[in-house]
Amino acid sequence: MRNKIFIVTLAGVFGFSSVFMTGVNSVSAASNNTPIVQKETSTTTSSTITPTTQNAQITQQEAQPYGIKGFLVKQAIKIIKVAIDKGGDVLNYILKWFDEDTAKYFKNNKNKVVKALDDLENWVDDASDLAQSTIKTKLNSLLMAAGVPGTYSLPIADAIARTITWLIL
Repeated sequence: MRNKIFIVTLAGVFGFSSVFMTGVNSVSAASNNTPIVQKETSTTTSSTITPTTQNAQITQQEAQPYGIKGFLVKQAIKIIKVAIDKGGDVLNYILKWFDEDTAKYFKNNKNKVVKALDDLENWVDDASDLAQSTIKTKLNSLLMAAGVPGTYSLPIADAIARTITWLIL
């Protein structure tokens, strides 16, 4: 329960800071259109002052097409990768869905699972649907591509998809 509260708090801080920094960058970019006064001389004895504006270069921050849910899914994937390496409640939550044979395979082939999770994290950027079933299906195919046999890939994908949902909800 503490992990969920921590993750939700962390996601809220990241979300607020991202929105806040976007607003600050927009305001500072808009205020960079400062007028420059040029003095023009003519053949007569009087001079004219003409204001011109300097065009500021406005750079946009990287757009995040996956939104807040995608952000949370990516954070959950990162937490799961750390849990696979270090252990803890999140890893115990994953392991509770396995039978003995799948748990043994999982522990002996963590590197294949982490590789598939890296690919899943990259996939989230382009995903249009981040439902648990979609994540499970995609992760199953990524696990199989990483060399995990189908006997183990589906239960592992199911357990990790459930854990992602558990972490973000």
